[in-house]
Amino acid sequence: LYIVVSTPKQYMITSKNRFDYQANNECSGYSSAYVLRSLGVDADGLELYNEISNKNNDGTVPPQNLVAFLSENGYSTNLHSGTILQLKHEISKGTPVIVFVRTAPEEDYYHYLPIMGYDEENFYAVESLQFKTNVENEYYNRIISTSDFEKMWETGVFRKNIYITIGMK
Repeated sequence: LYIVVSTPKQYMITSKNRFDYQANNECSGYSSAYVLRSLGVDADGLELYNEISNKNNDGTVPPQNLVAFLSENGYSTNLHSGTILQLKHEISKGTPVIVFVRTAPEEDYYHYLPIMGYDEENFYAVESLQFKTNVENEYYNRIISTSDFEKMWETGVFRKNIYITIGMK
């Protein structure tokens, strides 16, 4: 059984929002707050992060714990493992999608990153680590080539190519 999925070659989410920058390991809260704001919820990244109770000892939050936290707080949240095409299809639905990636292709630090758009060469993200931003734009602040993104997305932990979708119930 095959399902035909129509996914545009390029797509950009252009909802009004703001960029906030984390100080430590709070990307789970900051990325979630960005997506929630795009859904019309007044959300603060640090406040969300502080509300998450089931963190690791180093302050990081495993993907399944982040999904459980958001679900417990009334959001329709799903943890996916997929392909580039599946990720692009989710983004093209109009709500930012959070990916679980390495901070850069050559680094072993894990990070939650909202993806706002894509084209045939790049992904466009909202980066909460200010030193990782590489562009000034009203909708995104980091451009990642597709080849670098694929390396970053292969984390080798949990499931392969993890992304999280958030919606209103």
